[in-house]
Amino acid sequence: MKVWHIGLLAIEGIAALAVSVGSWGVETRCGTVAGALPDTLIITDRSAMRQAHAVRSGAEVRVNGKPARLEDLKSGQSVTLKLESCDGMSVVTMIDAASG
Repeated sequence: MKVWHIGLLAIEGIAALAVSVGSWGVETRCGTVAGALPDTLIITDRSAMRQAHAVRSGAEVRVNGKPARLEDLKSGQSVTLKLESCDGMSVVTMIDAASG
């Protein structure tokens, strides 16, 4: 998906329109919860590497298929994350967790 960034610049009565195009990407990550902060989820992936992921405000969080909150996640829970990225910046938009 392409995202259009539009800016309008006015200098001495002359308006200029700037348009740039960014590329969106979607990816999935799996692992176990290592910790959660108000806007960050830390997971341990399948290769035992810890990863910190920014979580978008309003991201969908589910535990065993039921609506939940980020702070409901517990260390050791299996999670699947949906991340969306644009121009190298990625953010978690969905978390699906299973209780052990």
